[in-house]
Amino acid sequence: MIAEPTRELPRKQAAGSEPKEQVAEPMGTGALSDVGAHLSEIREHLGHLVQAQADAVKGKLLRAAIVVVLTFAGLVAVVSSVATVVVLLISGLAGGVSTLVGNRIWLGNAITAIVLMAVSTFTIRYQWTRFKAARLRELVGKYERRKQRGRARFNRATGDV
Repeated sequence: MIAEPTRELPRKQAAGSEPKEQVAEPMGTGALSDVGAHLSEIREHLGHLVQAQADAVKGKLLRAAIVVVLTFAGLVAVVSSVATVVVLLISGLAGGVSTLVGNRIWLGNAITAIVLMAVSTFTIRYQWTRFKAARLRELVGKYERRKQRGRARFNRATGDV
């Protein structure tokens, strides 16, 4: 049988007492208990780190949610203010037109509505036409650049016969 190596463990002694006998303990058992204690400490530190990271993510999500809510509230405030201004402006315009046509309120409102509808329709059609033309120019340019790359690379391009 092979004897295990041992280490001498120092013992604390009270002041004024005689030194106690040193107890021999096998080296392996103290090391294993130290590893268990260190693993528990590491587990505790990892748990703390994971909790801190989770709290940081929760804080970022909370801040993002607050920003979204405040942005939405601001947007509602701006839209309602603009809508109020537009209603007051149109109402004033209709009142002015009514005065011009001999205090006929219904006629002033009708003329104002017809003019505003015509202006809105014209503006939307004009902008839609500009958008379509810009999109067509963009697509034509894209395919022309592709043809040029094909000619440079293969000495011919799609569509060349």
